[in-house]
Amino acid sequence: MIHRGWGMGGRAVLLVVLLVGAACAPGMQVDPVPVAEPVWQEASRDAAAAADPAVLAPLRFEKASIALRRGRRIGAYRDGLECIRGGENIWWNSGAVLAKDIDWNALFHEQMSLAGHTVLGDPAALFERKERNRAAAAYLVSAQVEEIRLNLCEVASLLTGTALDAQTGEGSVRVYWQVFSVLEKKVVLEATTAGYHALSRPVGSAPVALVMEAFAQATANFAAVPDLIALVSAPRPTPEAVVRAGVFERRWLPAVAAFDDGLLANIEVIRHAVVTVEKGETAGSGGPASGFFIAPDLILTTFDAVEGTDTVRITLPTGRGFLGSVLRRHEARNVALVQVEKAGHRPLPLRLDPLQEAADVYAIANPRARSRRSTVTRGVVGGLSQTDAGLPEIVADVGAPAGLLGGPLLDAAGAVVGIATGAPASGALSLFAPIGPALDALALRRRHINDTRDEDGEEEIDTPEDVKP
Repeated sequence: MIHRGWGMGGRAVLLVVLLVGAACAPGMQVDPVPVAEPVWQEASRDAAAAADPAVLAPLRFEKASIALRRGRRIGAYRDGLECIRGGENIWWNSGAVLAKDIDWNALFHEQMSLAGHTVLGDPAALFERKERNRAAAAYLVSAQVEEIRLNLCEVASLLTGTALDAQTGEGSVRVYWQVFSVLEKKVVLEATTAGYHALSRPVGSAPVALVMEAFAQATANFAAVPDLIALVSAPRPTPEAVVRAGVFERRWLPAVAAFDDGLLANIEVIRHAVVTVEKGETAGSGGPASGFFIAPDLILTTFDAVEGTDTVRITLPTGRGFLGSVLRRHEARNVALVQVEKAGHRPLPLRLDPLQEAADVYAIANPRARSRRSTVTRGVVGGLSQTDAGLPEIVADVGAPAGLLGGPLLDAAGAVVGIATGAPASGALSLFAPIGPALDALALRRRHINDTRDEDGEEEIDTPEDVKP
């Protein structure tokens, strides 16, 4: 009887302790976040429909990251009638596990689609990446989780007091968003949104579930950001409009010293700088063109070689192939810039001053056929004319070997003076864009030979020496 009475009193004392503990260990404060509703303007939709049948510019989720310093407090356990571990803090020290357990793309695709956006990269479409004619994204979206707040109850059995390995609670996240324009090659929108979720029933791995659902709400709130709605509803920029607007940021190319002993003595070095460019990720998926290195990681080629794609297949004269990403393009000038990984590729020297008529020139093409790679033809400058758009061009009688488009035109010293852009009716002549205007169309500048800074280093003052060979 005494034992039983002591037990009843003990339970009463325990209940008081729990209640006092609950008051002393409330966990971490987590504030609910209102759900934003997207407001679509019909006028914007009509304008977009007039510009493109798809109406809204398509988005694709690029990546998500969690920007939390290891050891940061992200939550706490609270006390309660059935809660244990009250007062314990939750620290960010296993971020890779949490990030790995969340399918960010699926959450993004679901919430953005529900809000009315056009979203590519459906995780349920198992063979989407195999479809050659799949739509291309106008904008890429990345997310960075900047804050996580968790208020958890580690649930225990009221009968035995043992942990049930399940939690209830609430959580919130703050997410920083960036929207990257595929065409303009720059971030065009930044925003920060928050999300919240509560679990009233115990679940295992509640921290992951709370972060997932809070991120989903943060995504829904991002879908309703007025600036994002205006961006995807507006008519999309064209490559010509991008260049006319001067939205390309000027990029500096490294200075490449001219050959001391001329083209013929260095023909093998020059040949190795000329590549084959094909559309798609596999060889043979598009008509071959040529291109050439103007920096260790940059290839100049024609607009025709990259039209309708953001990824091209690059093949070296040795036969080794890899992928390149289209950075910039200019349709009227018929030139494009492709970026690849730096791997010891030697760029060609450039000559920016104009050619004279009757000057000796050499054209190099790198067609797909192995037996015809690095074809060299010799000729003279037949004239300096203009395209239908009034742009300068070089006419030379170097013929038009297979794969010449995109290939370099070189002077007797081995410096690039032009890029092959077409051929007139007669097959004996070929047309070339002068290398200076070709670089200008893509907002590229060459550093002075004495400037040893990196390509994208600090700004350089323009001087007359900048345009000397």
